[in-house]
Amino acid sequence: MTVAEMIKTTRKQNNMTQEDYGLKFGVTRQTVSSWENGRSMPDLQMLIDICNTFHISLDKLLNESNDYVEKIDYKLKIVRYLKLLKYVVLALLIAGIGYGVYVVNWRIYADKVNRRYAAQVSELGFEKNEKIYTKQEGNVTYVAPNQKLAYLKRHFYAQTLSATIQTEDVLIEMIQNDRGQFIIQFERKYYNVELTPEGDVRLQQDEWNERERMIYEEYQHEILEVLRELDRCYGKVYSVKE
Repeated sequence: MTVAEMIKTTRKQNNMTQEDYGLKFGVTRQTVSSWENGRSMPDLQMLIDICNTFHISLDKLLNESNDYVEKIDYKLKIVRYLKLLKYVVLALLIAGIGYGVYVVNWRIYADKVNRRYAAQVSELGFEKNEKIYTKQEGNVTYVAPNQKLAYLKRHFYAQTLSATIQTEDVLIEMIQNDRGQFIIQFERKYYNVELTPEGDVRLQQDEWNERERMIYEEYQHEILEVLRELDRCYGKVYSVKE
């Protein structure tokens, strides 16, 4: 016997109208009619009340009414799904709030770093161009990137400064990078060098050839001054702390 058949049978056996049946269990006549026609079913607690009232075995009824059991299983799955969905939505909401707070804090930090960077290079005498800052001192041109922090980054992508010594017959380029290294270029050849505490240039890798040695000796004083100035500017420009 199905649940629909049980409801209809118990109602008729007790000479009750659908309205009487509905009043007994606190539902409308239309609800009772829907139960009997199988369009809907009472919830489990309501079914227990009906079975207890008319002395029907709930176990036997559920064993014979597969549709009702399947609907209960389906509803339980929906309840579990909604519960899981609630936790997922809550987790996403918390993550979204956390991300939003982090982004706001980063924007505050980035604004401070960007403004300080621009102020420092300007204070050092650099003038702003479209893509770079430049400072001219005689035949030496110092260059700093015109940059801002990339999204959610806490350090500049290009932490470098460079300088070039331009004469009639030679171009010497010097770069200081984010690893604290100096790179010096003689006639398209690059060498890693370091500025010693004694104020001299120490070659870190290959030896210079004779031509490069002559260039260095001729412009040694100027090269050292430029390296010192690069080091001084680098320390000011990239010393931004939180």
